[in-house]
Amino acid sequence: MCRFTIFRDLAMAQKNCSKCGKTFGCQSDSRGCWCEDLHIATDTLAKLRNEFDNCLCPECLSLYKVDNTVRSESKQNQ
Repeated sequence: MCRFTIFRDLAMAQKNCSKCGKTFGCQSDSRGCWCEDLHIATDTLAKLRNEFDNCLCPECLSLYKVDNTVRSESKQNQ
């Protein structure tokens, strides 16, 4: 494990997911959080901010990725 990874992990805050309640690591107060790698539509982010009072865990937030949204909509239309 490199030194950067150790320092990055130490900076992660432990939060509870606003959707499922699971505990997860979050760096939303600084650059480099895992959530920055997910592509979520701007309007979807706005809806999530209105619906939930805090961050979502990786599993819950990944449900709203652009790729997953397209797949689930196409399944509903079948």
